[in-house]
Amino acid sequence: MMVRETMLSVVALIYPLFVMEGAGQKKSVPSMPSCFRYSLDLLMEEVKAVWELGIGAIALFPLIPHHQKDNAGTVSMMVFAFFNSPTGPGVVTVQLAFFY
Repeated sequence: MMVRETMLSVVALIYPLFVMEGAGQKKSVPSMPSCFRYSLDLLMEEVKAVWELGIGAIALFPLIPHHQKDNAGTVSMMVFAFFNSPTGPGVVTVQLAFFY
């Protein structure tokens, strides 16, 4: 019986990105060395770099201020991105809602 080995490629990877409100901000994540939180303007530069590496997906983790959180997840952050790449997605929209 032949057994096929599992193949892993860069397109199968999911890259975590941390996003916060504001502009022109890049702050380190204290509990995760070499990881940063990006404001939306800088986040898009990072997303483009990840896409150019061939990574197939990103996971967004927003920083919602504690005073805006509730048990219903009523506060959310909308991320909208446009890529001019003919091989990439035309429009990416992600709705994020977080609970405590």
